[in-house]
Amino acid sequence: MSLSSWLYKAVANRPMRVIEVGGKPYLERYFIATWLGRQIWLHRFVSEDAERTVHNHPWTALSVILTGGYSEEVARRALAPSNDKRHYRFVLNYSYHDLIAPSINLITAKHMHRIVSVMPNTWTLMLVGKRHGRGWSFFTADSHGVCEAQQPATAANWQRTARTRREVYASRAVHEGIQREASSCAYELDEA
Repeated sequence: MSLSSWLYKAVANRPMRVIEVGGKPYLERYFIATWLGRQIWLHRFVSEDAERTVHNHPWTALSVILTGGYSEEVARRALAPSNDKRHYRFVLNYSYHDLIAPSINLITAKHMHRIVSVMPNTWTLMLVGKRHGRGWSFFTADSHGVCEAQQPATAANWQRTARTRREVYASRAVHEGIQREASSCAYELDEA
């Protein structure tokens, strides 16, 4: 049995959140444990960040790529002259990194990135630090500089009310059955 198959079976009864981008599943987050005041999560990537802009996280984390891998676009702020040459504005400089198992990725609060491609069966183990006081930040760049949009962080103890993967799939299977009975056309369930 492959490691990714074993991980998929191992998390069947773990608290899970499906993170969506544009209404489509992007990431499955599984709560594993709390250790020394830090949370440990398993992530199964379903797709890339799609059209989402580069972002940072409300915490620092150490990510260990266990299986598969991904490519990330990393942005760094830089100063550039503005149009009137007397002022400076922030711009984003981009670089790309491929992270293939086994790899480690340190994600700090200042780390601005976006996942641009994901290999099948990509699983990461995350050791998540304490929140740094801000929510998520999403960054876009235009001719005037860098625009930062804030989004609140999710609850620190989300796992207490989360359903397990088994429960999520069971409820989707029931929903799928109801939809098939109500419609003569094929119903396709999004994989999450």
